[in-house]
Amino acid sequence: MSKPTFYVGIDVGQEELVVAMNNCKARSFKHTVAGIGQMVTWAKKQGADSPLHFCLEATGVYGYSLATRLTVKFGLAVSIINGAQIASFARAQLRRTKTDQVDAQVILDFARTQHPPLWQPESKSLHQLYHMVVMADKLQQALRQWKNRKHCYQYIDDLPDMVKRTNRSLVVTLKRQILKVEKEIEKLVNNVK
Repeated sequence: MSKPTFYVGIDVGQEELVVAMNNCKARSFKHTVAGIGQMVTWAKKQGADSPLHFCLEATGVYGYSLATRLTVKFGLAVSIINGAQIASFARAQLRRTKTDQVDAQVILDFARTQHPPLWQPESKSLHQLYHMVVMADKLQQALRQWKNRKHCYQYIDDLPDMVKRTNRSLVVTLKRQILKVEKEIEKLVNNVK
């Protein structure tokens, strides 16, 4: 007879992980490599060798990093849940208090009742491609801003030459960086094929 799955709800913060687990008071761990290891050790002890299923809200880079460590380094089951689902679930339970401990408990209760699907990290290539595309988009956005400033500068009669030169230099630098990132994206896409 297999042991029941123990769900672990985690409220992920930049510096702290607040963890709720069946029949345990919520605990906090530092959001560091050592803190994650301590959290896993504690959860395994509380779970009495039952399979563990860690659940967390989608919180961008902090949650992704934690989920990746839990799956890759520790080989644990992880689910990343959309924040809107957690918020709706909390409202349905008439929970109005919002603390990290309450959030961890809501995530735990959601996981226990909804049995969310397991999350798997994407391939290294896809992960790198994502970050390169984001960088290209941000550089394009910055380029548009500096070009818009250049346009505005034509209406300023006493604009210092240093401001004009700096603007031109930034536009040239941004264009070069965009080309470099685009070449790296193309190289990565061609190597994946």
